[in-house]
Amino acid sequence: MTEYGGCGRRKRDSETPENRVRSGESQGIPAKCRHNRSEAKGAKRRDSDSKLIALLKSNAREPAASLARKLGLARSTVQERIARLERERVIKGYTVRLAEEADARSLRAVVMITADPKQADRVGAELKKMAEVRSLSAVSGAYDMMAMVEAD
Repeated sequence: MTEYGGCGRRKRDSETPENRVRSGESQGIPAKCRHNRSEAKGAKRRDSDSKLIALLKSNAREPAASLARKLGLARSTVQERIARLERERVIKGYTVRLAEEADARSLRAVVMITADPKQADRVGAELKKMAEVRSLSAVSGAYDMMAMVEAD
């Protein structure tokens, strides 16, 4: 008769105490519960990702070595996490913050829009294609949409 360990893993006759050390069973963690240990690591990983994202928000050009020192991680680990966050689309891109003088030269306006209900989706899609439209929101009341527009 075949004996099964936790998580559907088949126990082998060749299991030795050394194998159990590697699997975590010798540390009092049954095989069926080992996945709980990795879930705890995932929570820690999310916390350090949050710290990394906060540092990148304050200065997206900071070198990976400097980020690694602040986080207490290896530079390669920080680089891998940034690459993973980019792949997972958590980080969609990087931006430039302008000085107030340069930013003051642009004109910003809030535009309230009324659209035929049958055409509202098409109107919204066309507005989103315009580079000057920074954001577009649906609103209730006398108007249907609100657009934040910016031009130089």
